[in-house]
Amino acid sequence: MAEESCDLLIRVFGNAAVTNRLQPDAQGVVGLDSLGNGSFNKSDKPFDGAQVRGKFTCKQGHTYNLNGQTNNEGIITIVLPEGTVDSFTAEKDKIGVSKQGNIAIPPPAPTPVTVPRPPKYIIIDLNSSSFSSSINPTEKDARVVILGDISGSMGAETQMDILRRSFQEIFDKCQKNKWSVSLAAWNDKIDWCTETWIQSSQAQAVKSWIGCQRARGGNDMRRAIEDCMKRYSSATDVYVMCDGDITPFANPEVDWRNFRNQFLKTKFHFIALGAHAAYAPMETMATIGGGTFTHTT
Repeated sequence: MAEESCDLLIRVFGNAAVTNRLQPDAQGVVGLDSLGNGSFNKSDKPFDGAQVRGKFTCKQGHTYNLNGQTNNEGIITIVLPEGTVDSFTAEKDKIGVSKQGNIAIPPPAPTPVTVPRPPKYIIIDLNSSSFSSSINPTEKDARVVILGDISGSMGAETQMDILRRSFQEIFDKCQKNKWSVSLAAWNDKIDWCTETWIQSSQAQAVKSWIGCQRARGGNDMRRAIEDCMKRYSSATDVYVMCDGDITPFANPEVDWRNFRNQFLKTKFHFIALGAHAAYAPMETMATIGGGTFTHTT
């Protein structure tokens, strides 16, 4: 198929339809990527059967309508070429759950023909009391590390309550699914719940550790992740939760990418907590890290 092309038909604003001609690469693969599994949740429940709308602008500058519906898990999958999605909203019963800001659909990552490209996975979580629903590793024998920000800025509103509740629910979820799990809280230092993977017999110690967590101190995300990977080099999934302070990663496209590339066997997921969280850098870091981005408001 390398010499052929295919047509992508998308309905444009108004009534006109525009056909974009997309050229396959040398292996006959057309350059489409997936926003894939954009997930909407409200009040700890999937926003199922919601009407989803948005606008997509391709890299050539053409703008198109997006229109669809979430499934019974609150998920919608949309396959798109490189470009930007904005005004991405799910609405049901006159209630709207919206993605703040734009969603950048990157150039498709080079993968072997037999290996599916991983989708860009975004979760928009409104009025939720926990982010435990975001913890969904794909490996059956997953090894999960949760890093929670407890710097001084986390003392605002109910953020620490959500973090403590999430730690407990995530521990319970991992135990139920027989995933290895470790929990840590960080500011400019890092406090590990246990020295190794948590055992089921340590449930009371976990509960006590969670209850002691308070917002305080500065912030050093890199130090936390470095210590995590030193202790748990076999981790399949690392989930990083914070309110948007990614210090000292000033430029995620450069310094985070270089850092992340040391640990290519691990997926790094990012969870932005709070309506005013600086979510855009964390979304970029999740994409580079091959993981899920969640915005919990």
